[in-house]
Amino acid sequence: MPMIAGGEARLPGLSRIVGWDTEHLRVAATGWALTAELWEAAFADVQQGTISPGGTVWDGQAAETARERALSDLVLVRGLSDALREAAAIAGRGADQIGSLKSEAVEAVSAARDAGFAVNDDLSVTDLTRRVSRISEARQYAATIAHRADALRAADNDIAAKIKAAAAALSNFHFDESPPEEAAVAPLVSLVGFRPDLPQRINVICIEHAKGMPWEFECLVAYPDGTTDIYNTDVDESGVFP
Repeated sequence: MPMIAGGEARLPGLSRIVGWDTEHLRVAATGWALTAELWEAAFADVQQGTISPGGTVWDGQAAETARERALSDLVLVRGLSDALREAAAIAGRGADQIGSLKSEAVEAVSAARDAGFAVNDDLSVTDLTRRVSRISEARQYAATIAHRADALRAADNDIAAKIKAAAAALSNFHFDESPPEEAAVAPLVSLVGFRPDLPQRINVICIEHAKGMPWEFECLVAYPDGTTDIYNTDVDESGVFP
């Protein structure tokens, strides 16, 4: 009996379906949610630092300018954090959806095999008994397998597109530079909330990872020049340095 084609060449092969992994989506969902929390915590700390840096009173135009900028940055970061949380939610839901669709596709393959058909990697179906009377049944199995494989492929593409759209705000974002007339107080804005007469310091804020992650903590570093960095560690290194 000839093989019954399972669908178009664009469909994922059987080995691809069986090996379809969603772990990267789950890891991304957890990591992005933690990063969003870390961002907000770091910039909230910066904003709070402009109110009472080092526990001291800070007044004057420079202080007011720094507070306004820190608050503005915090509002912007909260918007970015919301976008990152949305991407995390999409990734989490996507992992569940793809996992379910994968199971349905594998179940369709198992049903065909249990009925005495062979399912090839290109999703074509062959009757091992070679009976002509089973051609129609083979076609039905092939159609079901192809339909579920296509649903899996489409969902994967859709989830990727939604994550990209949710994270679009992140790729084009940058903090506005201080206008020329604020040049004298510009360093205040980038000193993570500290007065200019205080030592320039590095702020590190760490948040505990969820269980199962390869590291215990994810830490955000806010440097005096206004740049930031994120790293992972097994030790809570939160603090102000030096």
